[in-house]
Amino acid sequence: MGVALLIGMALLLFRHLAAAGDAGSLMAADAEPGFEVWIEAAGPVKPGEIVDVDLYVGRWNSTCTTFIGGFELALAFDSTTMTPFDVLPVEAPAGCTWKPLRYEHSFPVDNGYHLPVLRLKADMEPGCLHDTCRCLRPDGRICRLQFQTHGKAALYGTTSDLDFCWEQCTDNVLRSADSDTAFLAGQVFDAAGVDITDDSMALPSPAGPHADCDDSLLIRYQWTMKNVVFRSTAVTFQPWEPSGVAGDINGDGSGFEPDDFDILRNFFLYGDSVFNLDREAQIAETDIDCDGLNASLADLVVMRYIMNGTPPGNSPSETPHAKFIYESTPDRYLLTVSIRADSPIGAYNLWFAREQFEVNYVQFHGDENAGEQGGRYYYKVSDSLRALFLGGSPQAPLLDAGLHKLFTISYGGNEPRVVAERAVTSEGIAFQDEPPTDVIAETSTEPGLPITTLRQNYPNPFNPVTTLEFRLGRRSPWHLGIVNITGQFVTDWSGVDGPGSLALRWDGRDRFGRKLSSGVYFYRLSTPSRSISKKMMLLK
Repeated sequence: MGVALLIGMALLLFRHLAAAGDAGSLMAADAEPGFEVWIEAAGPVKPGEIVDVDLYVGRWNSTCTTFIGGFELALAFDSTTMTPFDVLPVEAPAGCTWKPLRYEHSFPVDNGYHLPVLRLKADMEPGCLHDTCRCLRPDGRICRLQFQTHGKAALYGTTSDLDFCWEQCTDNVLRSADSDTAFLAGQVFDAAGVDITDDSMALPSPAGPHADCDDSLLIRYQWTMKNVVFRSTAVTFQPWEPSGVAGDINGDGSGFEPDDFDILRNFFLYGDSVFNLDREAQIAETDIDCDGLNASLADLVVMRYIMNGTPPGNSPSETPHAKFIYESTPDRYLLTVSIRADSPIGAYNLWFAREQFEVNYVQFHGDENAGEQGGRYYYKVSDSLRALFLGGSPQAPLLDAGLHKLFTISYGGNEPRVVAERAVTSEGIAFQDEPPTDVIAETSTEPGLPITTLRQNYPNPFNPVTTLEFRLGRRSPWHLGIVNITGQFVTDWSGVDGPGSLALRWDGRDRFGRKLSSGVYFYRLSTPSRSISKKMMLLK
């Protein structure tokens, strides 16, 4: 046993001495490389398409007479943007054939990149190498990789890197035909074309093999040569452009698809941050019911019916009315929200400003009319709490006319304050805020005196000025405030007036006189007896 060990050590020492005495056996980092391995990605591509990625091996030195008998390559990719789909056959030099290509991809818990790795291995068939078989020619494609890109709208106009990576010393090695020599990385360039070569970096590394890999590979190969240049690449996603197709909110050229619906639905939960490609162009595609108002709750209901291929139902013979009711239990830090309506409810949406309060939980109340909870959603953000119900599916039937307890908020700190409320019927008709006297007792105590009302602003959409008009049923203090789509305060007015009508002009500026950007805004009238909210759109 001791003799065998001594013989092995002697052989290893001999290899080192031979490498030191033969400049061509172990190539210095600054010597002229012999091969280049690079990747080229087709594109730009649309998110959701399959992208072709070609892998090449070429001679750097035209005097090269070395044969490539096999390779082991490792590529790191971002699984949040694409996944491997297929690997097409390897192209061999004239007169030669390769053994079947083997490939696999793994998702290690921690590989230093926190990215999965695609591995490719191939070997030349024995006996095919002869005088007519030359080196791999320059620009010689050895295989084509195909990746399925993810159909995320957020990928438009971005890139996703494909990087050579070294998790172990045997990664990214070209082998000679007789398998005696391993050709290693002498230079490594990232996807941006920057030389990142660094053999002092511990594995795993994107910058090439560690210097110690020479010794470990000499156990497997007789010689090692650092004479290969590796060049990574990136998959480029094309910029987003509006398609002009009705209902095409995600810009993929097809309208009324699930992704389009999800963007519009998520608008009522996350705000206009969901329009992250071309905000104004995307919003312009959301007027599904063609009433001149974009991204309305009616648009969402009508879009669902169009996609389901079902009629929206019978329109109410009279103007529908509804009222949200808020019951507070301050000693238990609970706020319960109900709605009373005279027509079936297709959807509702409520936004609460989070002013020094925290949400513990939101409990939706399922009753015999609501069915399962599949159409109910809520979302918390830094400055608001948002609740959405969308009926019209087996999982979330419509809410019948009548009184419904919707949900209860458990909170800490200050009581939640509602900043926007809206509801539409099963066919997408907006409920009026002022219900008749038999639905809600918000009428004047004086017979014949009109109740407090808030009109829709005009013009709407507007640029740059619009008129906000309301009527007070009795003399009382009032407050009219405007908030943006995230519930943040913009400007307000207040006074003591009535009974009668008042009109205010708003020029699209905040309370500091700064011009505001295009978008959806909410205005809310508050009096001691009631609060009313409506939506408007500023377009520039």
